[in-house]
Amino acid sequence: MTARLAAICCSLMLLSASPAAAQSFAGLQIGDNAEKAKALGLPSDTGRYQEYDLTKWRLPNGNDLSISADANGQIEFIETDWGATAAGAAAGMFGFTYGQTSRSAIRKKLGSNGLSFRNRAPVMNTASGLLMMNSYEVGTVIVTFLTLIAPADIDKAKTGELGDHARLVAISLASPGYAAHNWGMATNDPAYKKLPAP
Repeated sequence: MTARLAAICCSLMLLSASPAAAQSFAGLQIGDNAEKAKALGLPSDTGRYQEYDLTKWRLPNGNDLSISADANGQIEFIETDWGATAAGAAAGMFGFTYGQTSRSAIRKKLGSNGLSFRNRAPVMNTASGLLMMNSYEVGTVIVTFLTLIAPADIDKAKTGELGDHARLVAISLASPGYAAHNWGMATNDPAYKKLPAP
């Protein structure tokens, strides 16, 4: 096997790694050095947010993966966004499926509405629809599930349970320090419990 073929095989193994194994996406975990992400190939975009270096990739399954690394190169935030393809529909965490799993199902599975943060709105109006965020402590990582009510479903959502119409479109991982610094103090609903690492 040539060195190039071995590198490609290694990258594919990383891309197929189960995120539930240790709260990771494409083989990347919070606390990893950003150099590890070079296995994903050339990024589709780069930039800066406050003191963080941002890097984004389009994965072979059509999903987008982005990371934020601090000045020491340590990954503090990871997000994967569904590319609306069947190949990328498996979220790889808690058995959830992009485009299908509802916000109501997430809250039922995880036992509560999760955490909210003082400086981050839990609901946002976007060009794609109404975006909702539910966060949970899973081991030592803050996991956020982003669900979306498409514009075509907003009227239907007004007559029923809002969460039944919001479908999973993205998942993010953040270090507690990143969450505190960027989103502020966390509060939780009465039923909230920290979830053990899988």
